[in-house]
Formats: sequence, C-alpha cells, structure tokens
Amino acid sequence: MIKVLHTADIHLGREFPFLREKGREHRNQLLATFERIVDLAIDRKVTLFLIAGDLFDTNRVHGIVIGKVLAAFKKLEDKGIPVCILPGTHDAYDKDSIYRFLSFPLNVTVFTPDNEKKVYEGLDLTVYGKAFDDKLIGESPVRGLSIVKESNFHIGMAHCSIRIKGFIEKDSMILDRREIANSGFDYLALGHWHS
Repeated sequence: MIKVLHTADIHLGREFPFLREKGREHRNQLLATFERIVDLAIDRKVTLFLIAGDLFDTNRVHGIVIGKVLAAFKKLEDKGIPVCILPGTHDAYDKDSIYRFLSFPLNVTVFTPDNEKKVYEGLDLTVYGKAFDDKLIGESPVRGLSIVKESNFHIGMAHCSIRIKGFIEKDSMILDRREIANSGFDYLALGHWHS
C-alpha cells in the first residue's frame, strides 16, 4: 500500500513584520510545525512525502532554518522516505531560487522546468510537478505533463488556484476542474490556498 503525506504552504522564514517582537515567535512556530509534520511522516511510516509549494516564504532564507530543513530531510532519508518538492509562488524557481543553491539529501527531488517527473520503480509510481521560473506565469500548472506508461500509479503536484465560477476566475496559475479530471493522475497534491 502507498501512503502519502502531502503538505504545502509552510512559509518557513516568514518575517511577520506587522507582529513586531512576536514575529520571531511565529517564525519559530512555523519551523516547529514543519518538524512535527516530518515526525508524523516517520511515525506513520509514509511511503512518500510531498510538499506542493511554498516550503519557504522567500528565496532568501538562511541560517538555522536551512539547517533544520536539511536535518529533517536527512531524518526522512534515514527512514527510506522519499521527498518531492514543488517550488511555489513565494519560493519560485527563478534565477535566485533557494533550490538552486541547497544541497539536499539524495531522497529529495525538487521539480524544476527541466525536471518534471520522478519515477519510483519499486513503488510502480511516478510523481509529476511543473515548476515555473516566474511568479506570474499565467498558464496551467499541469499542461504539458505527460503520463509515464511504465508506472501504474500517477501523482501530480501543482501550486495554483482552482477556477470556481463567480469566485476565482483569474490567478497567476489556475486549474480548471476538467483539466484535473482529464489529467490521468490518481492523486493531485495541491498547494497555494491556505483555507
């Protein structure tokens, strides 16, 4: 059985300037929440750990946050749990992307414009993610992703809004429900909406 833990929009490194002295407390709480999510993945013996965008609040995160993220991914690697990360709108895969500069453990796959799928042969599973190099791309985050016929199971990842007539009809990246239905994915891990 494949067991997936899917999370998104953790926004590590967020400054919270409007909270003044309480900002640090909230930054620490985000980091502690991320560490609890990793511990949950280990406790529940998940097969795959997915982050569907905005792990970081910005591409300018330093110090202890980076160290703790890398340590958490190493804990997952030690338990044999692969990680797939799709950059989001806050940590977009642009020329200054944090994902270009970090050396992740071998269990971590970061989707980029040149790397849109990861095949896990032992799981008979492929994960797909389309990273964009600009925050305002204006196209479907699943258009052009092609299903690998060699895998039995297919998980897509997208950091976007869902088009809802009369409520959300425009966004920098938007998915139509028909696109989801026709995608061929067995599961679609979404990020971007916080509620």
